[in-house]
Amino acid sequence: MIPVKIETLLEGRKVEQNRIEYKEGFNPSDIVHTICAYANDIAGVDGGYLVIGVKAENGIPVLPPLGLQNEQLDDIQLKIFQYCNKIEPRYIPKIDVVEYSGVHLVCLKCAAGDAGPYQAPVDVYSKKQSGKEQNRTMKYWIRPASLTTEAKQSELAELFEKFTSIPFVDRINSRASMEHIR
Repeated sequence: MIPVKIETLLEGRKVEQNRIEYKEGFNPSDIVHTICAYANDIAGVDGGYLVIGVKAENGIPVLPPLGLQNEQLDDIQLKIFQYCNKIEPRYIPKIDVVEYSGVHLVCLKCAAGDAGPYQAPVDVYSKKQSGKEQNRTMKYWIRPASLTTEAKQSELAELFEKFTSIPFVDRINSRASMEHIR
């Protein structure tokens, strides 16, 4: 379950900022770039929330939200998981379907990652899906304010420093098992 209530994210009438992003529909590339940026957490705010199915005007959510079709919900969750597999190193946010004002929304909690810096392709679509040439260039994405952008050289240096400054004893070893502890 997402730790912050959907009402808090929507009714607080928060302007989009480095911690909250609203998306009217499902645009995989934009969504994966935002997820990657939250995982990189360059602002040091422990990631953020992405709410799909909410239109925003001037960064403020338009209520009541448009929502998503019931038939889309499983497909969107599956695609988010599939497209997040393209993030390197792999990062999967917490995905939750919530009901608000009689419509369904997909809410993603993207905690700051601990194995980064994270990068994702410019286009997450496969060539046959988009009907055009896919740009597979991997970029590091950040969220310094209310927009997701590619990290520039100085920001990239800051990202690498951030992830290498975690003391060894505080780093998570994803390959460790209970047998190692015994």
